[in-house]
Amino acid sequence: MPRLRAWQGTAVPTQQIVQTAAPYSGFELTLRRNCSITPRGALAAFALCGAISLVIGIVFAWAGAWMILPFAGVEIMALAAALVAFARHTGDYEALSCRDGRLVLEARYGSRRERREWNAAWVRVGEWRSRSGYRLELVVHGAAFEVGRHLDDVRRGALALRLKEALRSGACQGGWVPEYRTQG
Repeated sequence: MPRLRAWQGTAVPTQQIVQTAAPYSGFELTLRRNCSITPRGALAAFALCGAISLVIGIVFAWAGAWMILPFAGVEIMALAAALVAFARHTGDYEALSCRDGRLVLEARYGSRRERREWNAAWVRVGEWRSRSGYRLELVVHGAAFEVGRHLDDVRRGALALRLKEALRSGACQGGWVPEYRTQG
């Protein structure tokens, strides 16, 4: 089966899109952040920056400017807080699947996980442009659920087209068929 590549022509890869294609029966999309550094790499960078800051603080304290050392400690604590904030969101994702008349949204944001499932016929795709950018929502019975948080505006637009087409064409209907997983 050929490799499926979603939104090939973009210049800067800022997100990872893993697409699972099941022929003739709906679709699955997993939207993730593009974490350019591994957790081990982030920890190594933190340790290096912290060690350099601590060494500089000790040298200045040894030279008589002891007030530098507490500020080095504050700097290391700020770096640690940034590392913790980064680590909390490395596993964030949104997974959309549409099959057998159901649209399912599974998401993880930090430590919070949520799963929503709707009848695909009840779902409407809402798009809004605001000062902060392009927003994409799934609207069901007046309640709106934002999707595509990890995508840029161009990819959100492509996702909106894909969702509208799937909901309009009835691609969410149909029986079970084997899935072919591809990385795109």
